[in-house]
Amino acid sequence: MKNLRNGLMKARYFIFAAMLFLTNFNVAFAAAYGENAAKWITGQLGWVALAAVAIALLLCIAKRNLVGAITSGIGGAVLVYLIFNPEKIKTIGETIASIIFK
Repeated sequence: MKNLRNGLMKARYFIFAAMLFLTNFNVAFAAAYGENAAKWITGQLGWVALAAVAIALLLCIAKRNLVGAITSGIGGAVLVYLIFNPEKIKTIGETIASIIFK
């Protein structure tokens, strides 16, 4: 029993060391891993927001709240669009600044 336990411990240490080595090896060749992570998080957040908007719309429709459904639909569509296209926020800001500070 003791030999089996020692063998399992050695196998566990080997697996952990291999995982540590392979993850560090992978990160060394990933030039823009922070940018890739931000894009992945933004993409996931967009789908979560889309699901939240769909649930809000379904709840408003179930309660027969037409104004709430229209408001949730338009506001949610704008929110989801800006989440999936974050560069548009900068473009909108530059346009407003150019109009105000002519």
